[in-house]
Amino acid sequence: DTTLESIKKAQSKGIEAYQVPIEKLEMNDFDVVVSFHCLEHVSDPLGFMNEIKERLNPNGEIMITTPYSPMNVDYFWFHPLNHPPHHTLRLNKSAYRKIASSLGLEATFVNVDQLSFLSMVATCFAFALHGKNKRDKLGMDILKNPILFAKSFVKIALRDKIGAQIVGDTILVKLRRK
Repeated sequence: DTTLESIKKAQSKGIEAYQVPIEKLEMNDFDVVVSFHCLEHVSDPLGFMNEIKERLNPNGEIMITTPYSPMNVDYFWFHPLNHPPHHTLRLNKSAYRKIASSLGLEATFVNVDQLSFLSMVATCFAFALHGKNKRDKLGMDILKNPILFAKSFVKIALRDKIGAQIVGDTILVKLRRK
């Protein structure tokens, strides 16, 4: 981690944590390496993932979270922080499978967003209509804009799934050697 406060908090809970560049850590040493909302910001994502892989012991696991592309709000609304230069890439199951394959890893996906289907639809619709998650007059907005609501409903219904559950805006990916 880059934040000393986070390192100290993790260490106070008995978690082995470091504030050093990954290149300076020992090879084949770690059972688990976690990366939360980092990969979408690095200039060389494959190189970054390879550096993480090199630090894993033979049975180690990478646990990584990133925004899931497209996010619910992306269907009808452009947010500059979800695109370069802030986010250098967009990730979904297909992208993670390609990364995993190129590194000799296998990917398992976990849906971490637990929003209901209708909540996802309402969020998508609110951003399409207002550019923010404004839902105080949702019923009236739906009556005034039924086609946009229907489009939001369809977009969310067609999102990727993990098992039977629609993928939310964040995904957890577990990567292990094949």
